[in-house]
Amino acid sequence: MQSGENGFRKTARQAERAARVVSDGKVDISPVVTFEEVAAITLLLEDPESLRDLAEDSLGGLLLDSARNRWLRETLRVYLANNCSVTATAHDMTIHRNTVKYRIRQAAKECGCKLDDAGILMNLRIALDAAWWTPSTVLKLPIPLGSVDARLTV
Repeated sequence: MQSGENGFRKTARQAERAARVVSDGKVDISPVVTFEEVAAITLLLEDPESLRDLAEDSLGGLLLDSARNRWLRETLRVYLANNCSVTATAHDMTIHRNTVKYRIRQAAKECGCKLDDAGILMNLRIALDAAWWTPSTVLKLPIPLGSVDARLTV
């Protein structure tokens, strides 16, 4: 930790970067965050295209913004934050252990990945944090039925 003028400047830069992350339009989060909570995302937002690529490569089908995928992303995010502990995740989310196991299996299926590789887990954690803190940067909106794009993809 730095003090004096350099410390002040560093803290001001961190506050500006954190504010950009929090102001992404996510209304259901606390208005107060520490820089440590969003530090990695602030760095990745310097190159949003690369962040989107990482999220797409890591999350696959979970990038589609739907109610089901929100539950799966949140469960996987809490699971990874709890060092892959089903018990701790169930406690934190106040859901049954079997629900956690089911959602984790479904999330892994949507991602198309196995949750046994440290590199994959790190990328998932970053991608899930990006989806949580900056949804407009990485999430994909569903194509409305009846639209031209929906007819072309059938």
